[in-house]
Amino acid sequence: MLRDLREEIQVALDQKKGRRRGFCIENLSVIGALCDERQPWSLQLRCLNKVPQLTGKSEAARKKFLQENPKFLKHESVACLVVDNDILTLGTLIRDEDLLAQEPSILCVQIPEAVVDKALLRLKTARNIKLVQLSTAVFAYKSVLEQLKEIKELSSADDILRQEVDKNLPSPDYQLDPAMLRFIERLETNHSLDLKDILNLPTATKLDESQSRCFLNGLGQRLSVIHGPPGTGKSFIGSLIVKAIRDQSMENILVVCYTHHALDQFVEDLMDLGIPTHDIVRLGSAKKATPRTQAVSLHQSRSSIRLTPTQHGRLNLRKTDVTAAGKGLRDAFMASQQANFSKFDILEHLEFKSDGPAFHNAFEVPEEKNGMMRVGKKGKRVDPSYLLDRWLRGKDAGIFQRVKAHEFREVWSMPSKDRIEALNEWRREMLNELLVSVRDSGTVYNSSLKDISAIHMEKDLTIMRQKRIIACTTTAAAKYVQALQSISPGVLLVEEAGEILESHILTALGPDTKQLILIGDHKQLRPKVHYELSVEKGDGYDLNRSLFERLILREYPHQTLTQQHRMRPELSTLVRQLTHPDLTDAPRTQNRPDLRGFTDNLVFVNHEEPEIELTDVPDWKDTTSTSSKKSMFEAKMTLKCVRYLGQQGYRTDNIAVLTPYLGQLRLLLDELGKDNDPVLNDLDSHDLVRAGLMPAASANVGKPRIRISTIGELHCRLRRRFVVRRRYWHLGANLNGR
Repeated sequence: MLRDLREEIQVALDQKKGRRRGFCIENLSVIGALCDERQPWSLQLRCLNKVPQLTGKSEAARKKFLQENPKFLKHESVACLVVDNDILTLGTLIRDEDLLAQEPSILCVQIPEAVVDKALLRLKTARNIKLVQLSTAVFAYKSVLEQLKEIKELSSADDILRQEVDKNLPSPDYQLDPAMLRFIERLETNHSLDLKDILNLPTATKLDESQSRCFLNGLGQRLSVIHGPPGTGKSFIGSLIVKAIRDQSMENILVVCYTHHALDQFVEDLMDLGIPTHDIVRLGSAKKATPRTQAVSLHQSRSSIRLTPTQHGRLNLRKTDVTAAGKGLRDAFMASQQANFSKFDILEHLEFKSDGPAFHNAFEVPEEKNGMMRVGKKGKRVDPSYLLDRWLRGKDAGIFQRVKAHEFREVWSMPSKDRIEALNEWRREMLNELLVSVRDSGTVYNSSLKDISAIHMEKDLTIMRQKRIIACTTTAAAKYVQALQSISPGVLLVEEAGEILESHILTALGPDTKQLILIGDHKQLRPKVHYELSVEKGDGYDLNRSLFERLILREYPHQTLTQQHRMRPELSTLVRQLTHPDLTDAPRTQNRPDLRGFTDNLVFVNHEEPEIELTDVPDWKDTTSTSSKKSMFEAKMTLKCVRYLGQQGYRTDNIAVLTPYLGQLRLLLDELGKDNDPVLNDLDSHDLVRAGLMPAASANVGKPRIRISTIGELHCRLRRRFVVRRRYWHLGANLNGR
């Protein structure tokens, strides 16, 4: 994360060569503090230069553009404030469309509470304020990193850290129904038993031998590791295990996946097995859920829960606190911005200054006795700032010379230059006091908002306590960690565990986790980290070695699914040759209709057309890559194949185009976009923006849609789709047989 941030900022500031990815806006001015009583306060910056994307448009047109392009100045994306070519601080962009649509536009940036006063002090004297929007997805790291800091004792340490693995592996510390235990004993000797009645399944369900072993492993071991090659039904076995634990025990289950796509697929599998929706809740963004899983999203469930009268009372009090704190913050901010310290303000400041010479006493005009009044020139009464004024002009104590000069010689003997420096220092101190007041007021405001969020979180907690199955991504598991630990699900099941960083699994473990079930394939994609920290680099960091892979390499007892149910034999042969020699084909994969219009169901195309190497576009998904590639010849060939498949009667949503190269992905997006609207995976879209190959905001068009992705984002997700692959042999070579 830090490497990506450093590189983006260095390129944006022209300190390093590379393709600029961040969106940069210069010549900004500080105008106020945004306190909308919905989110933490943010700094308002007016764009003195026009924003190119919004220039020449009416206010209505600007609003429409912002609504249609949510990734332009994306809400809660990371920003870097640069003052006079020096990095001031990182912050978070707050996307207020009404303020952005104004002319000139107003940007809102949240800055860390710890540096508010120092940042505002620097901004007040800045000649040029610049904001650089960064594409590094800090939100994907933040919750996990914060939770890692809080871990004091590692749950399940005896299992995941044990160095000696014996055959007597401990069973989960919970009880299954006696009828289920008797069925398990029978299944151990007869793998073909029908699970329909014992698990109350909608249809007859019989397992092959390897599936049966994996099913028993998932129910019988405190730490269960299930290896599933492509197409062998990892998700199906995982959903059966969840169904069995849910029906035959009292335990709650936390299901964790790396991506929203995998999460929705797993939740739908649970629904297909007959688990009622009222027993499932899906955490995380409801916008990224499928239509079926939206029904069980936490967001959807909130409408059925009402706050109690006590909670309503607390909420109203906190709202009053937020309103008052917001007013106090705006007043403090305005005072700091309009600060123009008078001589009386300086005298008041010096009265409470304890360090250095006794300036206040030296400038204090003596009081006359017996009601007498000291007058100066023209018979006017001596002003209280008389001595300070003379001192600042480099003069002596005037009519009080005999009284003050001797007693406060250190003050009155200072040279004029030192007097000016002292004045500037006092003004900085006074300004800093105002800015500290802004920081403290902002802390009170944000704290009041957190209290409101905590009350609403009680509502979420009520929902989660009513559910037997909680499903979320690894990031959401870290984000909702307090609620999850309060509920303490006894079982944690991790889907696609071979692709998930070990740290993400550690943060998902609760203090009362009784069983950890890992399902994945370590011979496919590893977790994504930078090459310098990878297994391939060989320096020992090995951050892309998952807990799943580490356990299998250490020969931890595990079970493997061996029969694939997805690919026709011509395709599964490739998998057997590359990575899984024991893979067998299920009968249902035989005798499928041939691909219409082609001479074969698997076609390799060899050509000698040159490709272009993009040296400034690294492929992040390939940790060994320092550049990317593209080929116009292959892009046009792919376009013709897609058109031809359409002529054979295949719909565009039945076609997926995969490529190993980020550069080729951008080219395919352009070429296929002439006839269709390609649908990008979220992660692919993010990487294109990072590489500078795609603007943060891209227009939506209404042509027929076709799925296009890098191989890493769509592998093992396809169900009976026809795939045009670019250099499959190169994939095998690049990934060293994985």
